[in-house]
Amino acid sequence: MININNFDNLQPPTYIPVTSKETFDYDVISYYNQYYASASVTQNRRILRNYINNVNATKEFNQNPFINKNKKYNFLYTNGQTYMFIQNNNSNIINKYILINNCWRLQKILHKK
Repeated sequence: MININNFDNLQPPTYIPVTSKETFDYDVISYYNQYYASASVTQNRRILRNYINNVNATKEFNQNPFINKNKKYNFLYTNGQTYMFIQNNNSNIINKYILINNCWRLQKILHKK
């Protein structure tokens, strides 16, 4: 962190030296193309950035609960909703899922008593 009261130790920023017009033009054009792109390129970059940022959240909420073999599955069918109860054989926790729009959503975590 920079101490505001002590300006003696501050160094000036370092700049990339310009050796020729070609390298300068290349640096300027590559910078311009990287940050100032067309609307379609910008949209594709945003889509890719959002995809990369949301991969972990997508993996977390799209897990298949039927993969693990150490669990017992119970289903409750009512007139309005369908529920799934998952009991883990090694712990005292029961997960309650609800079926909404053909997707299982975790509704509640219950503790065995």
